[in-house]
Amino acid sequence: MFTVIKNSAFRNFLFTLVELLIVISIITVLCSLLLPALQKTREKAREISCASNMKQIGICLSMYTSDYNGFVPADYVDENSNSVYPQSLLNEYVNKNAIWRCPDDRGALLRFIRLYTGAPKLYISITYNAHSMYANSTSKYYIRHRMGDGHESKIIAFTDFIAQRVSSGIYAPQIQTDLLSPDYVPSLFLQFWRHNRRPNVLFFDGHTTNTRAIADSCQWPDGWRWNVKHRGCPSTAFND
Repeated sequence: MFTVIKNSAFRNFLFTLVELLIVISIITVLCSLLLPALQKTREKAREISCASNMKQIGICLSMYTSDYNGFVPADYVDENSNSVYPQSLLNEYVNKNAIWRCPDDRGALLRFIRLYTGAPKLYISITYNAHSMYANSTSKYYIRHRMGDGHESKIIAFTDFIAQRVSSGIYAPQIQTDLLSPDYVPSLFLQFWRHNRRPNVLFFDGHTTNTRAIADSCQWPDGWRWNVKHRGCPSTAFND
């Protein structure tokens, strides 16, 4: 009688162990199926958060142009020989450093800029369009846009693109045609597009969009412009 009970208990133990292994196997399969979807959901959330940051930058841009007779912020060199960039100028309106850091940036691709000598560092991973935010230039390629000059809904203001200078490791705070030229980038710059190569883009009229990453400077969607002098993609020409 004792032997029967013992064997019965052993059989029950084996049965329970088999059940446990089956449950573990099912959980493993479900995890393998759900984790990629969860990762995509998290990436989409970061993309949406980045777009929200862009919207806030667009509001700062509107406030700046209202204060400066329609002119957008432009990079320049101050009296202390410091490079001043549009990101710092606009951050004065929001004082929220986080909006300049893309949520998809893990910290490896950050650089900092200063508004003036001794100012706190502003870490950025959002780049400005140098062709429309350039002060004191007579070149048609680099101008300072003024609201009302036209094509505000087509001219790029900011993106979450970033480029690393190969020779020095410095990260560029701006985006321009040279950085996106297939002949130029491989030798001097490394390109980085975030959000699975679907960058967020802010335009001068304040609207944002998400688009497929480009491989050349004029492969943006048709009609997008570098500045008011640019004829619009896919053209590479700038009018006089």
